[in-house]
This record gives sequence, C-alpha cells and structure tokens, in this order.
Amino acid sequence: MLGGFKINKFPKAERVLNSWRKYVTQQAKSKLSKGDSKGSGALYGSIRSYVNKNFKRDVKGRFTGGRDLPSATFTFNSYGEFLDKGVQGSKSNYIKNRKSPYRFGRNGDKVAVPTKAISKWVAQKGLPKHLTYVIARSIYQKGIEARHWFSRPMELAKKRYLTKYHSAIADDIVKNVADDIKKRLNNKKK
Repeated sequence: MLGGFKINKFPKAERVLNSWRKYVTQQAKSKLSKGDSKGSGALYGSIRSYVNKNFKRDVKGRFTGGRDLPSATFTFNSYGEFLDKGVQGSKSNYIKNRKSPYRFGRNGDKVAVPTKAISKWVAQKGLPKHLTYVIARSIYQKGIEARHWFSRPMELAKKRYLTKYHSAIADDIVKNVADDIKKRLNNKKK
C-alpha cells in the first residue's frame, strides 16, 4: 500500500529484470568459456537465474495483499565464487587477488587444495597421475587467479540496466495508482 493505493503489479520492472538477468547469465557464461577456463563444464552448466516475485505474507504465512518489488537471483556451484574473486596463495599472489577474501595457509589456517578435483582434472587432460600433488602444492602456494567471470558482467549490467529498472518501477507504480483510482471511481458510480 502506498498512500492507501494498492501497488502489487510490476510487469515492466519484471520485463527489465528478466532482460537483465538473461544478459548477465549470457555474459558470465561467455566469459567463463573464453580461454581454457571452462574445465569440465560443471560450473558453466550450474549457472541459473530467475526473477523473484515475492508476495507479502504475515507471520502465519497468509497473503496480506501486495508484494515486494521483483528482484533477480543468480546461483552457481560454490567454487565459482573462488574462480570469480580468486584465492590468495600461501607464498606468492596474483595481483588480481589482492582484494580477495579467500586465502590458503595464512594466520595458521591450513586450508588444503582439494586434490580429488585436481586428480579428476589431471585425468581429463591426460596428464600423469603423479602431477596431482605437484599441481595442488603450486595452487596452494600461488593461489587461484581471480577471473571476474561473474562480478564483471554484473557490474557492467548494473550500469546498463539500473536506470531502466527504476523507470519501469515508476511507470508500474503510476499504472497501479491509476488503475486503483479508476476502480474506486467505478465502484462509487454503482
């Protein structure tokens, strides 16, 4: 409710959000598949996005009328975050990783590199199995370079779509208020 008016439909905002989430998803997948970053394709295949259309509910879960503004949600495999932001190594570091919240072997933390995933990758590439430990140790010491495969498209898309989204919400609110006034006037005539 806004000043007594029912504001519960946001079709323009939903269209803009749908366009935005599709763009971000497509750009993230494109950035991930460039170079030799795709790996097994599991991360690429796990990228999902959808528009939330949350209706307002009370404490008991009953609908109270109206709804929150639509929003977009993105999901992908958990290790995608490490590839996006990078992981600082125990000894050296990539320049892109300086701001990463993730790190190997600092402050007494002995977080190991998952060798199961590396052995799977080694087999996939047709490399000798004994290289698994060497690669794991190298990753532990050097870290994982930040690829910004998701955060970069998200930043660029925000700049591109934010004003469109705000305009769409404003248009939807105006339409909702106009429809509510029209409905009230028709009810008074009866």
